[in-house]
Amino acid sequence: MTPFSDLLFQLRRARSLRQKDLAARLHLGSNFISALEVGRRDAPSPERVDQIARALQLTAEETATLQYAAKISQRHLELPEETSKEEYGLLHELVGRVGQLSETHIAMIRLVMQMADEQHRTALKENSM
Repeated sequence: MTPFSDLLFQLRRARSLRQKDLAARLHLGSNFISALEVGRRDAPSPERVDQIARALQLTAEETATLQYAAKISQRHLELPEETSKEEYGLLHELVGRVGQLSETHIAMIRLVMQMADEQHRTALKENSM
């Protein structure tokens, strides 16, 4: 399951809707909703997520959360042109370990990224003075 598929399932169930009910609101087949909810389909486009949000009558906050879940559930990422060779290598190593990382490993990686963000913000402040 992806973050998007899990959240879509929860939001639909919280509204006591069956897959075919949501599908009918979207003028789609229930197999489409099923495939989204089990992660067999890629997360939809932002426009489709907005359609789903309207069909589920989500709040603005719920819609934003669903949009974010769709974004982080994308299986194919587009890297910026300025991606360095080192970053390509790091990403390749990380992808190779997907499914093997513990929650502790993930927390440590996130901590390192937060430290890098803080270092970057500090450097920007110093350069603007």
